[in-house]
Amino acid sequence: QNGDDTGAHCELVNDFLKERGGSEEVHLMVRNTLQTIRGTESLIAGLCHPSLELRKRVLSEMIKFGMPPDPFADGTTTRLRQIVEDEQRVWHNRAAAIISL
Repeated sequence: QNGDDTGAHCELVNDFLKERGGSEEVHLMVRNTLQTIRGTESLIAGLCHPSLELRKRVLSEMIKFGMPPDPFADGTTTRLRQIVEDEQRVWHNRAAAIISL
């Protein structure tokens, strides 16, 4: 499923696991599935969105699920820096990229 409910479903699974002692294997499966469904471009779009609430949710998922595992190595931070420096982008995308960095 690709939509707004993906993160909510993953958080429910994560909460369920916390209540029952957790499982690193299942946590990794959820993280990998979330990363596959969302992809890097969707992650970047969320981090550059003008809505503070949406950016907070994306950052929350990144922290909670460790996704991406290394935002410096996978190019996430590099891409955000490119957006900040791109003067052709609308100001609110650039501002959101700065805040997300």
